[in-house]
This record gives sequence, structure tokens and C-alpha cells, in this order.
Amino acid sequence: MARMLGQRTTVQRAAGAKDGGAQGFEKVSAGGHLALRGRQEAYASAEMFAEANARLAGLDRVAITLRRGTPVEVAGQQLYRVLPVYKTAAHADAVGSAEHEPVHGDDDAQRDRKRAAYQRSLGRRPPEFEQLNALALRVNKLLDSRKEPDNRSVNGAREEAMTLALKTVGGGWMGENLPYPERFGREGLEDVKTFLPKLAAAYAERIAAATDQETRADELLITLPNDCQAAAQRLIGRPENGLGHRRERPEVGENHYIDLNGAAPDGWQNHFAAVIMRDGPHSLTYEAAANRAAVLQQGKSLGSFALYGAAHAEDSFDTVIGAQNQEYAAGSAGRA
Repeated sequence: MARMLGQRTTVQRAAGAKDGGAQGFEKVSAGGHLALRGRQEAYASAEMFAEANARLAGLDRVAITLRRGTPVEVAGQQLYRVLPVYKTAAHADAVGSAEHEPVHGDDDAQRDRKRAAYQRSLGRRPPEFEQLNALALRVNKLLDSRKEPDNRSVNGAREEAMTLALKTVGGGWMGENLPYPERFGREGLEDVKTFLPKLAAAYAERIAAATDQETRADELLITLPNDCQAAAQRLIGRPENGLGHRRERPEVGENHYIDLNGAAPDGWQNHFAAVIMRDGPHSLTYEAAANRAAVLQQGKSLGSFALYGAAHAEDSFDTVIGAQNQEYAAGSAGRA
């Protein structure tokens, strides 16, 4: 989420149909060696796998290699599903989730077991629910007391409720649901008491939506932080000049980068995307995007693939991400 807004630009239609091809491919690279279907399905030719893996293997800072998945035919060429995997179990252990991270050498049965473990992990109850329950018990205890609550206790309860709301559902929802102006004494505590069940329900709904999206994943993918820079760092380490270096044509094992500070008041500050394959002017990335509406507490987010054109083209990284940033900013403003 992590979760990238939908890509809308077209590189080249997959052959054979009017709406993205008979197999639903929205994008195909100019050379025909890379194809994209949705956000979590990328396909590449055997030649692309060989070139990319040779380069990734030669970069010690890079944690991943690429596995061939299900074959398909696109525009008369055999392509295989792109499945990023960690080079070794040690690389997966380093991110603290080896039980459900794909590793080079895993057989199909191992991948199936790990995907099931990942899906089970999505059902774990985030610790914020326990914090909400503890706060509710404390508020009820203060209200049940015959002693008039002091302002320090009331302020503390309200501030804790606000902190939890900002962390779980965002400031927009909090502003619409937390009574304002602030009241004191028992009235202030009653406001917090009324607010907490609403917050718990809103958070549970948000988690359910995110979990449903991820449990429907049909392949085991590397999980990424809900942060684009941290995601790129996990995959490719620190390239020469760093991740925050602008590259006109990043090679495999490098990254795209754009500074978006000031481009949209409620948008992203920047974006990073690790390049895992390249076909001429087109780059295939595996990436994540920070999303205030995502459930950060889950600690996981399926990454997404994107296919970008050459610098300054209408489907370039800058153009596509700039448009997505504006769309995300509009959504953020709407929630505020």
C-alpha cells in the first residue's frame, strides 16, 4: 500500500482485442517483452528474465531475484509471470517475516504454505484495539466515580483518543466525529465515551477492506512497507548516489525518483520505485506507495507493478506519478 492508484496511461495495447486484449493486458512495452495486467500481474519474456537476473545477481546490495511464473502468450510472444523473490532466506529473515516471504529455491508447495501463512497473518488483531479498550475502561471508571474528574484526566483521555484516531483512520474522519468545541469535566468524558465505539467501528471497517484485497491475491509476492522509499530500500538497497537521486533512465537494480514537494497540498512529498526489468525505453517497477487511508498497523502491503515509458514521454514516470499525485491529493482533501 500499500496501494498505488490505478495506472491509466497506455503504452501499447496487447494484441487481439479492443479493451486491453483478450487476456486483459492494459500495457505492453514497445519491444513486446513486458506486459502488465492490473497492479499485481506483470509478465516478461525469457530474455528479460535472463538479463535482469544477471544484473541483480551482480549487485550485492540488491536483496531480490526474479522467478518465472505462469506462461501466457501476448502479441504472439511467450511471456512469464514476474515473481520477485528474495535471493536467500537470510534476506527474508532480515525483514522479520521469513515465514511468508518468497525465497529463491522455494518449490510450489512451499510457496502455497507461505501464501497461506501470509493470509492468516492478516487476521491478527492490531494492538490499537487493545489501546481503545483500555481507554474506554479508564473513561468508564472515571465516570462511575463519585469524584468529579479533574481537567488533566479529561484532557488526557481526549488527547489519547485523538492520537488513536489520527493513527488509525485519519484526521478527516476524526474532525467529523469528535465533538467540538472541547468540553470539560463529565461532559468532556461523555464526549470521549461516545466517540470511542465509533472509532473502533470505523477502524474495523477499514481493516476489513484492506484485508479482503490482500487475501484475494492469487500469487505469493514480497510484502512491502507502506512507504515508497522504505520499499525501494528493501528491494534494491542503496544505489550509487542514493535512492533520492533523479535518474533519466534507471537501470535494473536502480530506481525512479521524483520530488513532489509543493506539487499538491495534500499529496505525496516524493515517490520512489525500484526498477526490476527494462525493455528498451520502458522500465518495469515493483513498488509501494504511502497511503494515509491504508492500514499501517498491519505491517504489510502487497507491492504493485508499474510499466513506465521514456523520460518526458506521456507515459513517463514523472507524468504518470504526477497525475496520480494530483488524484491522491484530491482524495485526501475530500477526507479532510
